[in-house]
Amino acid sequence: MRAKKTYLCFGFLSLWLFGFSISSIAQTYLGVTVTDEEELEQVTQQLDLLQNYGIQYIEIATEADRQELNELSGQGFTLLVRSNIEYLTATSVAQSGDEIQATLLELTDELTNLPELEGLGIFSNSAIHSESFNKVFETILSSLKSQSNLALYFVNHDQWFSMDSPTDAFGELFDFKKYPVNTLQHFDRWFTNKLENKSGQILFFPADWLLSLNKNYPAFDASLKEFAETGNWLLPLPEPESPGPSLNILVLLLLVLWGSLAMQMRYLPYIRPMILRYFLAHRFFVDDILHYRERVATGSLLMMLTHAIFGGMVSYILAGILLNDAGVSAFFHHFPFLALVGPNIGSFFAAGTLIVLLTQVVAILWLHLPAKNIDHISQTLNLYASLFYLDFFIVTLMLPLFLTNTWPILTLSLGVFYVLIWFASFNITAYNASKAMGSDRFMYLLLTIGLHLVVFLGAIVLLMVSTEIEEVLALSFSL
Repeated sequence: MRAKKTYLCFGFLSLWLFGFSISSIAQTYLGVTVTDEEELEQVTQQLDLLQNYGIQYIEIATEADRQELNELSGQGFTLLVRSNIEYLTATSVAQSGDEIQATLLELTDELTNLPELEGLGIFSNSAIHSESFNKVFETILSSLKSQSNLALYFVNHDQWFSMDSPTDAFGELFDFKKYPVNTLQHFDRWFTNKLENKSGQILFFPADWLLSLNKNYPAFDASLKEFAETGNWLLPLPEPESPGPSLNILVLLLLVLWGSLAMQMRYLPYIRPMILRYFLAHRFFVDDILHYRERVATGSLLMMLTHAIFGGMVSYILAGILLNDAGVSAFFHHFPFLALVGPNIGSFFAAGTLIVLLTQVVAILWLHLPAKNIDHISQTLNLYASLFYLDFFIVTLMLPLFLTNTWPILTLSLGVFYVLIWFASFNITAYNASKAMGSDRFMYLLLTIGLHLVVFLGAIVLLMVSTEIEEVLALSFSL
C-alpha cells in the first residue's frame, strides 16, 4: 500500500492526506469503518474477503488494544484510528481542554510506530467551523502535530475531513440505516453517482453491513469483486419492495385527541356552547365564569392535558425539521437530563409534553392565588384552558405538512403560533380574571401580566447571553 502511494506521488501534483490529493484523483477508494468490538472481530476474521472487495482503508472507531491493531497491520490495508471524543463545542473544550488533550496524546503514544497507520481521527460531530472553537482547540492541535506525523482528521455527519482542509471532504459514508426499504437500490444510486462524478473520495461502508451482504445477497458480493478487478460497476438489483402501509404514531395520537374532543362534546354538553361563547361572545363567557355560572372544569382539565400532548407533538415536529440524527445526538449529549426516553427524537416529545404540563400547573397557581375575587380554582381553569382549542387546528395542519415535507417554513411558523397561543393564554386569563376587582386590579395585573412578561423576557435574554446554550444549538443545527 505504501508502495502504491509512492507511485501515486509521481502521478499527481497536489498531495494532501494519506499521500494523495483527494481533489485531483479520479479513482475511487473503498474503506470500511468499525464502530464496536463485534464489528472489529468480524473484520479481523474476514480480511481476505475485504481484500477481494478492493477495500483499502479500515477505520477503527472503537476501542481496540495494540494487539488487535497489530493483527490488522501488515495485511495491505491502510489503517485509520478515530477517538471516541465527539460533540465538542468551544465551551466544552475550554472546560475540559486538559482532559481532551491528555486523552488524545495518550492515544497518539499508543499508536506510535504502528505499521500501516496513516491517520488519527481526533473528534466527531463537533463545532469545527466555529472561530471560537478553533481558537480554543489550537493548543491541543499544536501538541498533537508536534508529537506525531500522523495525518489528523475529523468526521462530521458521515463525512471525513482533514484538519488541514476542513471544508473539502476526503471520505463519505453510506449509511444504510437511512434506507430501511430498498437499501440496495439507494446504495446503487449513491455509489454510481460517486463513480460518475469521479469524486476521488474514500467511500466508507459500515463493516457489519458490508460483510452481511456476503451471505444475504451474493450478487452484491460478485459485483464488488468485479469492481475491484476491473473498475466496472454493475449491480443486478432485486425487485424493489413496496413500503407497507404504516400508521405514524403522531397521526394515531392526533386521531385519539380528536376522538377525545368528540367524546367530550357528546358527554359534556356544556363544552360546545362554552367554546362558542369564548370565541364569539367573549364578554359573556367571562361574565359567566366570574359569577360562577359555569362550575364544571372537567373539559378544561382535559384540554390542559391535550395542550401538553400537543406541545410534545410540536416539539417533535420542530426537532424533526431543524435537526438530523447527528444533531439530535449532539443536543442530548450536552443536555442529557432532557433525554427522557433516550438520546433520540422521541425525547423531544416526552420533554415537550412534561415541560408544558408543569408550566401549566405553575400558571394556574400563579393566576389563582392572587385573585381575591375568584373563590374556586375551576373558574381559573375554565378561563385559562379555553384558548387551547385552537391547538387542534394548528397541529392538524402542521402534521401533514411535516410528514410530506411540504412548506417547512409554514410548519415552523405554525409551531411559533402554538407558542404564542401558550404565552397569550396566561395574559388573557389574567386580564379577564382582573375584571370587577376594583382597586386591587392594578396590583393583580402587575403580579401576573407584568411579572410574567419579566420572566419571559428574562428567559429570552438568558438564552441569548448563555454562550454554552448558543454553542450547543449552533452545533446541533449545523450537523
